[in-house]
Amino acid sequence: MTEQLNQTLTAIDAINEQDPNTLEVNGEARPKSLLYGHQMTEVLNAYWPNANEYLQIAVRAQHVKRWAIARDEYELGKKGYLAWRKALAVMHAEIVVELMEKSGYNDDEIQQTASIVRKEKLKSNADSQTLEDVACLVFLMHYFNDFATKYDDDKLVDIVQKTWRKMSEQGHEIALSLTLPAHLAAIVGKALQA
Repeated sequence: MTEQLNQTLTAIDAINEQDPNTLEVNGEARPKSLLYGHQMTEVLNAYWPNANEYLQIAVRAQHVKRWAIARDEYELGKKGYLAWRKALAVMHAEIVVELMEKSGYNDDEIQQTASIVRKEKLKSNADSQTLEDVACLVFLMHYFNDFATKYDDDKLVDIVQKTWRKMSEQGHEIALSLTLPAHLAAIVGKALQA
């Protein structure tokens, strides 16, 4: 790991440690964004061990300071949700630009990373696509179970189908190799048969 990369990841973690939202892990409350950033990095390292450092930064920064823009600041429904997500992507990219500048990256490196964070050219930029795949896999591995308690099966099938469309073939293969609880595996099975 280069010193620039280490400095940038450490700075992202320092921001995410301030997340007032927590999740309990092994009886310990952990800042939600910090936990998520490390889960993203673990999945990237497990399945894309040769990822370049710009992708490594983008993956760790996927939810950097996410709590600063609340979902309820935007209208209900799809339009409000998409506006919220866009505002988050812009904020995440701005933070990455600032941190990478402080770490001494050049402008081309910074802009390349910011583009990945914003998930630009999703289907044609391999790094943006990998970021999306990692996010989908982290959701399936760590958050789908709790998420599934809030919705009926039909809604969950729809959500899995939308998630699946965002993923690459490699992402699909990895997702299918995961061992999910039986009820979640059944949902995924229904989604892929529909």
